[in-house]
Order: sequence, then C-alpha cells, then structure tokens
Amino acid sequence: MILGVLVGVLVVLLGGAAAAYQYILNKPENVLKMALSNTLSDKVKTVHFNGAFDVTEDKNNQSFGATFTGASDESGAFDITAKVDAYVTNITVDMRSVDGKTLYARVGGLEGLPELLAASTSEEVAQMYAPMIAAVNNQWFEINESLIKQFTGAKDTTLSDADILKLKNAYEKHPFLVVKETLANEKVKGVDSYHYKVIIDKAELKSFVSAVKDANIDSLKLTKEQVESFNDSIKDAKFEKYPVEVWISKGDKLINQVSLKMSEGGATGTFRFTVDSFNKPVKVEKPEGAKSILDVLGTFYGGLGGGTGALDSSTLMQEMEGGSGISL
Repeated sequence: MILGVLVGVLVVLLGGAAAAYQYILNKPENVLKMALSNTLSDKVKTVHFNGAFDVTEDKNNQSFGATFTGASDESGAFDITAKVDAYVTNITVDMRSVDGKTLYARVGGLEGLPELLAASTSEEVAQMYAPMIAAVNNQWFEINESLIKQFTGAKDTTLSDADILKLKNAYEKHPFLVVKETLANEKVKGVDSYHYKVIIDKAELKSFVSAVKDANIDSLKLTKEQVESFNDSIKDAKFEKYPVEVWISKGDKLINQVSLKMSEGGATGTFRFTVDSFNKPVKVEKPEGAKSILDVLGTFYGGLGGGTGALDSSTLMQEMEGGSGISL
C-alpha cells in the first residue's frame, strides 16, 4: 500500500516536472531563441525558398513588386530567379553561384526599354542606349571573386563554426528580438508552426553590436567608430511600429516563414520569405555562354565615350581607374 502511494506520488512529480519543462521549453521567447540557433546551425545544410515584395503608392495605388524562388547550400552555392513588375514592363533576374565565390547574373525582358526611353527622354538617347541594352538582355555574365573585391572592397565574410558560436553567445546575452504577440498557430507548407509578432529591442540591439565588436570576429571586425555610427543611425528608429511576423516549425524549431508590412512616406511595402524545404539537394550548374562582366562594361564605356565599339579589358581598366576613381 505504501509502495503504491510512493509510486503514485513519484509519477505525479515526474509528470509535473515534465509538464513544467515543456512549458518553459515552449515559452515564445525560448522557442524563438531555439529557432534562431537551429536555423543558423549545421543542422541546416540546404534550403529551398520563395518570396515576394511589393511597394504601393498610397495616393494612386500604383505598385512595384517582385516574386522570387531559389535554393542555397552551406558551401555558398545558390540559384535565385526573380520576376520584377516594374510598372510598365516585366523583368526577369537570374543569379547563381556554383561555389559561393564566382557570381553569374542575367537580366531579361529589356526589349521594350528603348521605346520607353524614347517616350520619356528623346529618340537620340534611346538610340544611344539601344545597342547596350541589346548586349545585356538575356545574356549571362560572370563576375569573379577578385573583381567583386576590387569593385566593392568587400572582404571575406565567411563565418567559421567558432565565429558562429561567438555570435550565438552574444545574442544569448543580448536577445534583441522580442516576442510582442503570440498569434494563432498556422501551417506553413503543410508544417504545423508557431506564429509570433516580433519587434527589436533597441537597447539590446546596441548591446549586441558592442558584444560582437568585443568578440573580435575575423570577418566581422568592428571599430568603436563604426559601433557609435550604428547607434547614432538607429537612435530615432521606432522598431515597435513595424513588428515582423515569424513562423517557427513546431517539430524541429526552425524558422520557416518571415513577413513584414510597413508604411512610410506615402507608400506601403510588404515582404515575405517562405521556406519550401530544408536539407533537400541543391544542384547549381555554371551557365553556358557566360561572358565576363568587363565585356558589358566595355560596351557601356565605349558607347558613352563616343567610341565605335567596346573597350578591351586593359583599356577599360585604365579608363575606370583614371576617370571614375574606381581602383581595379
């Protein structure tokens, strides 16, 4: 009899402890932390996604928008296709990389631009740009890693596992994303998901950036001046006005959808990013017939400079170094 009572008490205690653990584990702020950690961890090898954004002028209801689909993997390879509704024409944009270093890009749907230029400016301007537009339209261009660095001055931003851990630790100490409201659970691509409205805590964000500086991450080195400049740039930001909606899968605690809506300056903008799947194979192939981006730049410089044709690579580099201040 006593043994039965003890067993019963033990079961109740263990059940209560399990329930309490699940309650703590599933508190919105803890779910959000786990989702951020899991989504940025090595648990995610690949991701397939789609999304859309739209900007509408409130006064005349005229809009500009785009939809996109894509996939990427942990090596840096990606493939993204976007369709842009640019008021009077539809433009397609394709970007891909096989190794995360060399970029390939293509723009299509530019056939009607000369006519638009003629209508909005002059026939002479349209004729000047027509050959350049034709040269770019639906042509793949290659932009290699060294050229990207030369143009932008960009440094290697690859994060090591140790760097990611430092970022996680900084966020653990200063969680600047705060759950403002818990919304009804929903399915995203058939997956049961938590649904939250999230805002940015400005004070914690500032502390997080300072912590990242102090962590001395190789690819994210920040100076005191940069941190102060960042803090100054957000001092008047009202993050609470524009909460971000976040969906998190219940099973594996991964972020599977994000959306934002904001109105400013007489226009309303919306953005949505949805995960189609995690950890499914991603295959990216180098496009055939890709030309160096220097070819199209040579066409532009040669045409605008009054020449009869494109400049070769060496002449182009001299022109850009001497005339534009861009160092190659």
